[in-house]
Amino acid sequence: MTLIVDGETVKQEKFRFWIPLHRRYELHVGDAPAHEVAIDVSFARVGRKFTNPTCTAYVDGDVVGVY
Repeated sequence: MTLIVDGETVKQEKFRFWIPLHRRYELHVGDAPAHEVAIDVSFARVGRKFTNPTCTAYVDGDVVGVY
């Protein structure tokens, strides 16, 4: 899983043997004003390797999209 912001990789994580059910990534974006961005990633219980995860994006605590 790779998280890219403004063309730069900010987080990269490889799952080799075990894929978790849920991960949450939090980061700060911008200088003035700064924003808190969080991304919740949920993987399927069955067939995690073969299905796309569900991602929920938050900016300053508000949901901005579900992908």
